[in-house]
Amino acid sequence: RTTTWHMRAEVGDEQLVGAGKRTSPRYARSQSNRMSLTDFALGEDAPRNAEGRAAQEAHWGASNIDARQHFSVREALHLQKPAVLAALNDYERTRVLAKCLSKPRADSEMLSKLGADLLTMIVDFAMPGQGPLLHPILCEERRRELAPQKKAGTAFRVFVRVRPLHPHESEQGEYVAIDDMPSALVCHDARLARSGRRLSMLHRWYSCDAVFGCNTSDAAVCSTVLVPLLERVVHGEGDATALLYGQTGAGKTHNLRAFIECVQKRIDDVGSNVEALFFEVATEGCHDLLNERAKVALRSDAEQAVHVCGARRATASSGEELAAMLAAGLALRHAVATEANPFSSRSHAILELRFSSSGRSLQLVDLAGSERNYETHHMSSRQFQRESIAINKSLMALKTCLRVAAGRAEVSAEQGCGKQGSVRVPYRDSSLTRVLRQCFEDASHQTVILAAVSPAASSVIHTLNTMDHVTLMAPHLSTRECEVNVPRVGSSGGFSYQSVPVHLWTPAQVIEWVSNTDGGRFSQVALPTGIDGKGLLGLSARRLSELIESGHEAGRADGEGWYVSAQARVGRALFNALRDAQMESPVSRV
Repeated sequence: RTTTWHMRAEVGDEQLVGAGKRTSPRYARSQSNRMSLTDFALGEDAPRNAEGRAAQEAHWGASNIDARQHFSVREALHLQKPAVLAALNDYERTRVLAKCLSKPRADSEMLSKLGADLLTMIVDFAMPGQGPLLHPILCEERRRELAPQKKAGTAFRVFVRVRPLHPHESEQGEYVAIDDMPSALVCHDARLARSGRRLSMLHRWYSCDAVFGCNTSDAAVCSTVLVPLLERVVHGEGDATALLYGQTGAGKTHNLRAFIECVQKRIDDVGSNVEALFFEVATEGCHDLLNERAKVALRSDAEQAVHVCGARRATASSGEELAAMLAAGLALRHAVATEANPFSSRSHAILELRFSSSGRSLQLVDLAGSERNYETHHMSSRQFQRESIAINKSLMALKTCLRVAAGRAEVSAEQGCGKQGSVRVPYRDSSLTRVLRQCFEDASHQTVILAAVSPAASSVIHTLNTMDHVTLMAPHLSTRECEVNVPRVGSSGGFSYQSVPVHLWTPAQVIEWVSNTDGGRFSQVALPTGIDGKGLLGLSARRLSELIESGHEAGRADGEGWYVSAQARVGRALFNALRDAQMESPVSRV
């Protein structure tokens, strides 16, 4: 269809009036440069569109929509909750069997003699679809046994802390979807196909230097993560940095407060004055959190060292004085209300503590969190997009710098020289990485990352995103994954056809069986409309293959065709599954 418009343009002393078809974008741009008067506005930023755009932004800013109420998001987590919990229990049983196989005990000596292949068949028979899980679990168990433990003095380490479920999350029916081990985190991601007829479970393992479960105290976390850095700074051995990373509401700021309390106690023990510099890197620039959010600037000297010009440096002689000073700064951080966190930080907070006794500094960095668009309320879409772009850009730059620095350190270690490699670290790509330049350029600088994650099933997508980025920052970490099919159930928690003989199945029960049998393998196969169990038994393997014939829209739920070489295999497999269902169904007495 063609589109017409009328335009007027002044070219010299002549006025042209024309109507025509839509032209190419290049021609339109060239013509628009010569137009002084048009009947339409060019681009969303045209002045005549300002009023309508402002009204739309005001409407978006006043709206409060919870898109999690959408059925497509809720179904896998709530309506399919019995199936997901059953799959998690199957995973735990399989893990116990794998542990008995890798570490034989007196009460499991006979089990260790079966071997991995035979045990896989047993697991798949007892828990349909879970057999492929055994080998990845065995590999992960052996990896943890053979992996060398990194020492506390290592230049770069990664830790993960899992927060507990909040009371309101438990009241809403949330459940734990991750497992924490001493040096690995396992995420269980339930995925429902867009058709709603296939449910799968993705198990993904992430190796870390240490993982702290939800019952771990703040003191235990600080003793492992922060105390080695703090002692290094106090004794003048070098500078150090602790990065707090993760989604909003996962506990990053809570960990920052715990670190500050640990520093307070050490200050009182040492009796040294501490000079504090506390500022944030936000979308609109840098602000001093110790001076009523005054605007500050980042400047580099001749040696490329970054200085925060205009920032106030406060000195504290005791832990109590430092706590009071930083509490006021934390209250000034830029934050918005989100669904996951009523005070979600939208900036990177950087706290630099320089000890006068040693002249060394400790940096505590609370990075901005991540959330999906529909989890942010009371905030205009345009503002959210600007801040999200700035946050993602800085986090991507940080990931790139840490990865390049780690790779360069490995190359220099292999070559046996103390000098850094020739690869340049792109720390100038972001204000955040400019401030953290010493983490990448100084080989003696020690850096740790504490990734905060939530155990809730609705936050698994954020946990996966956090761990994926952390593993990209640290090349020494490894990942492993395994996806298995899960029998899909309704809200009632069971299949209605299981207690009915096949020849008495209703058309609805036939569809339910096709969608769920063999772990949802045939969920995309569409049978003739209205066929019941008796009619299904009357179909031969050849007839089933003809229904799935390439080009037959009736053979596929989405209208696509199978490859000719595959249609016979699918038909025979479906016929064999029907035969097994007939043998396992209860006997009907007439």
